[in-house]
This record gives sequence, C-alpha cells and structure tokens, in this order.
Amino acid sequence: MPYPFTSQAPESRSYTGVGISRDAKLYVYGSVPGEPGEVQPAVIGCPNHVEIREMAATSEYGKRSYLLLFLDSPTGDESGNLVLRVPIGYTKPNGDFQLSGPTRSLLAALLLRQPSWRAVKIFATRGTKANFLDVIPLDANLEPMEQVRTTLIPPNRESAVQAVCDINNALRSSATHA
Repeated sequence: MPYPFTSQAPESRSYTGVGISRDAKLYVYGSVPGEPGEVQPAVIGCPNHVEIREMAATSEYGKRSYLLLFLDSPTGDESGNLVLRVPIGYTKPNGDFQLSGPTRSLLAALLLRQPSWRAVKIFATRGTKANFLDVIPLDANLEPMEQVRTTLIPPNRESAVQAVCDINNALRSSATHA
C-alpha cells in the first residue's frame, strides 16, 4: 500500500545511513548491501524530516516500506548528517499489518519533541517480544535531558502516517520560528 505523500526530504545534503538489526543494535551501513557495517551504541542528531518510503532492500526481500528519520549534525559538520532507516512493519500470519516496535516507539517520542531540544540521542533496546528505539533529548550544550517516556502509537498504518505528518508540521513550524 503506497503512502499518500511525497518526500520533502533534504535531498541536497549528504547523509550516512544507519539501520537497526534484529538483535537491537544500531549500525552504519556497510559497503555491501544487506550487510551491516560498524555497530553504534547510539546516534545523535537534530531531527530535520521524517517520512515513510518504499525502497528496495536486498534482492532477498524486494521492496519494503521504511521509516526514514533525517538527522542533521548538531555541530553543523555535514559528515555527521545521518538518516536512520527502520523497517515500518510486517504482515502477521493472519494477514493483519503490524507496525514494528522501533517505528512505534520512535514516532511516539518524536511527537513529544519540545523547542528546548537542540538534538536527540537515539539508542536501541531489546524488549521481551520486540525491539524499541528510545530517545534522550539534548539541550543547547548537547547535554542529556530526561529520557522521553511515552506509550507506543497504535500499531496500524494510519497512526504512522498521521504521526509522520504531525512531526513534520512541528519541525517546519519550529524551523520558521528559530
């Protein structure tokens, strides 16, 4: 099912890809598609844009939908720009679609974004039945603030689409008031 909006991503900038493994580890993409590169304990950046995009994974999987979170470097160094790519979800054996735990937790935390957050630190945690992405906001000095605690967004596509739209509206609004 295609998603009803087009990309407004900052295509003119360069971004390094980061993914999440099944065992809840963040990694920088390797030079070979489908093979993770260096493991990262966390990623830090200033949320710039979030979107859902259908893209090719490895030939084993064909096209899949991903949540993309574009993070600009908090220091302004473009080599620190990241794009976090998270599989959006999966189809259960009974045919129902289910958003992934990392997607649900990341979107829920970003919906709570405050103007006092200069950047965010994102790290993966392994739950008993699913993995999650946790968010710690960073202040103007890039010091950690209190970790964001929230409930997950509902597990359906519509919730993801609405959350992405709301987050991007908030990001655009804060950019025009900065």
